[in-house]
Amino acid sequence: AIGLMATTVANVLAFVTAIKLGLLMLAATGVFALVRSYDVPAAAAYLAGVAVTLGGATQFLESPEWVAGQMVWALIPWAWWGLRRTMKGNANPFLALVFGLLTVTVGYVYGTLYLAIVVLATLVDAWVARNMAGAIRVLLVGACCGLVALTVYLPGLLTAPVTTRGEFEIKSDGRLQADVPGLLASMIPTVLSPAPLTPSFPPFPAHYIAWFLPMLAWLDLRQVRRLWRPTLGLIVVLVVGVLWALGPNQVGPLRWPIRVLPFVTLAAIVLAAVLASKAMLRRPTPLRLGVSMGWTAGAAYLVISRFWEQRWMTLTSMSLVMVGLVVVWILIRWGAADRVGPRSRPWVVVAFIAVWSLGLAALQHSYYPHPPTAVDRHMPSHIAGYSTQASTAKGDMMVVGDSDALVVANPAAMGDFLVANSWYVHPHSVQSVYSPIGFTAYNQRYCQQYNGVTCPEVLDILFDHEARTGALRADLLSVSSLHIVRSAVPELKLLSPPAGWSITGQTPWAVTWVRDRPLPTAGGVVWSSPGLDVTPQTTSAREAKLRVNAVPDQGGVVVLSRLAWPGYTVEGGNLAEPTDGYLLTIEVPAASAPQTVMVRFSPPGWSVELLALWLGLGGGLLWSLGWAVFGARPVRKRRASSRAPV
Repeated sequence: AIGLMATTVANVLAFVTAIKLGLLMLAATGVFALVRSYDVPAAAAYLAGVAVTLGGATQFLESPEWVAGQMVWALIPWAWWGLRRTMKGNANPFLALVFGLLTVTVGYVYGTLYLAIVVLATLVDAWVARNMAGAIRVLLVGACCGLVALTVYLPGLLTAPVTTRGEFEIKSDGRLQADVPGLLASMIPTVLSPAPLTPSFPPFPAHYIAWFLPMLAWLDLRQVRRLWRPTLGLIVVLVVGVLWALGPNQVGPLRWPIRVLPFVTLAAIVLAAVLASKAMLRRPTPLRLGVSMGWTAGAAYLVISRFWEQRWMTLTSMSLVMVGLVVVWILIRWGAADRVGPRSRPWVVVAFIAVWSLGLAALQHSYYPHPPTAVDRHMPSHIAGYSTQASTAKGDMMVVGDSDALVVANPAAMGDFLVANSWYVHPHSVQSVYSPIGFTAYNQRYCQQYNGVTCPEVLDILFDHEARTGALRADLLSVSSLHIVRSAVPELKLLSPPAGWSITGQTPWAVTWVRDRPLPTAGGVVWSSPGLDVTPQTTSAREAKLRVNAVPDQGGVVVLSRLAWPGYTVEGGNLAEPTDGYLLTIEVPAASAPQTVMVRFSPPGWSVELLALWLGLGGGLLWSLGWAVFGARPVRKRRASSRAPV
């Protein structure tokens, strides 16, 4: 739905803002439904829904930057709610399957791991409740989602050996990891930032969860002990999430565990809402208030002792948290006299906590107006602004130089350069796009970084001869235009393109070189060995059909401008070692000509993955339809009998 809407909206800025606000509302309503599934009053569920959107990592990392992370975070409470309904046996599993499958098919592996943790927690709840039938239903939902996850992730795992994520390693250098002091101080809406990714990484309140957490000191411990069974699954999610956030900052492809803090925040707030609604003392004593104030003061000390330069904003935040705690304490004790409070009129307390939460969020953003990784690249706000760059280019294009740093430092350069995946909106096919799992040999040859930028030396590499074929690398890539960062290349070299190329555009920021005779777009034949006569017939994203008119006695070799990803198959020939380490190469055996060679691509393991996909989707659909036809009737009968007079 998001993709379809994106094709019709002209104002990109308004569209992206609406999507991100929509995801925040999706998460808030999902948390409301999840908390209500624990038989919690609507007031407490409402407060949890408000608070979960205001966590520090959500506000300063996922909402401004990692939209895939924001998507799975917004879907997880709904998937969890659906699993709990399915476990209890009073609902069709369809919604649990829908939200679980949506979480998986975002393709962000953190979301799939969140879902696995939530499935485990729901199984724990079923075990504690001795609900074997419920556990089986939860396992079936997990199995359907797991089968689809196999389709989503197995191609990447089987492709990993040729990618920049091919090595499995564990690192723990402290960068972008959560820490224990930060979590203990998670009620202070000020900075207790993890070790930064780079020295220039600005501080931000990543560990902040909610200012009202010290109210947990007002719980009746006897009631809390009685609640361990219904909340055990919640506790499992929180403990696993905390251990993950505190763990190594890289485990194979999983990096920067600080990304898990929105999930930790969700679990912590849901657990706090359940405990507070069921075990809050009717009249918290002054001693309990003192404990919560002491906890807050200790948290402020942890922050100030590590970030002395943030002492005044930390003291201000601490003071506002303490004021809020005192007001809530008074309201609760006043309510205990049967005038107003959490039992007779809980919305007064809840409304104050919600408003105070928003006020502290505003204070946070006044302290830290710029999210740490949300660099302003001065992107066009309307879709029309993404088609004017490199207007004289023809055919496939590559960017030479660090265009990312250029547009950050010089907003006017956005008229000449886009960054990373924004090139996909451009009319031309551009090789310099974002890819965190790039083809290793290709990236190393052209010094291409994850965000698509290249080094200036790539200009010499493109016009160097590849050893196996003797062809220019620019020809082997089917590149017809080069869009060069002007400051990256000496002026004399910049204004002297090689033979067969001409300068078609110049600005203060960029120079464009274009072939006098542009090549076809990438994907077809770019070189064949002497004596081999090959005519391309059809070319598409997943296949190429070649007509072989003549073959030498010793056979021949064909090179295509395609990366040699695992998954290619050949009919009428054989796969050979990739040319230059990355280009798809076909050996054509000696045979009577003419003949046809078919080159096809499917992700590795595709037959198994398609089977898993249809088993997961088909099994879930049949189960949902079966419940609608056969399972709803007994439930209606039970409900009717429960209303009959005794």
